Amino acid sequence: QSRTCKLPEHFTVKVGAMKVAPRHDCELSDWWVAQPCSRACGGGEVVQRRAIRAQAAGGGTPCPGTEALFRTLQCNMKACPLARVDIARTEPKLVRAGLAFVIHVEGDNLNPSEDRILLVPASVQCGSTNTHAGGAACSQPGSDASHLICGDGRQSMWVQKAGSYRICFCDASSALIRNHEGSGSISSGSFDAVGVAGSGCAGPQAYVQAPM
Repeated sequence: QSRTCKLPEHFTVKVGAMKVAPRHDCELSDWWVAQPCSRACGGGEVVQRRAIRAQAAGGGTPCPGTEALFRTLQCNMKACPLARVDIARTEPKLVRAGLAFVIHVEGDNLNPSEDRILLVPASVQCGSTNTHAGGAACSQPGSDASHLICGDGRQSMWVQKAGSYRICFCDASSALIRNHEGSGSISSGSFDAVGVAGSGCAGPQAYVQAPM
């Protein structure tokens, strides 16, 4: 009698065995902080990561690649205390074109690692022009929250032409409001507020303070 292999009783010869694993999707842990916020205020970044607890099985959703186990988020968006800039003086007192010099800035809530100064023509206001005569970082040894030393006195700070210049200061950790005409003004508001952005000292418009 022929068999059509349509009924269970037609399958009488055992040729092997198999096991089917239960379906399990990839299991991931909760996110945890891998690198703390890069700044205490003024807008920083925190790196978080997660781990694979169990690999997928039985055709479940596979685990993501390594890149998907890390993410970077904004943190500490509240603006830092605004820097107070009182006075600025040059060293030497008499500056000559083509020769390096140092600018000392005195005040409070200054940040040596990020704050900078910029020289603009004396006829224009700080933060209102892209024209400038150079600038310098203020992270020289001896700088602190009340006294910045800007320029190394050798090559980082000098002017090509004699003339009158305005010393403009950038408070890198403050929140900067962009005005309708493109200029900027500082604010103590949160960085995630509408119209407020932490720009650092990326452009001349960020140098809005003018020491006396």
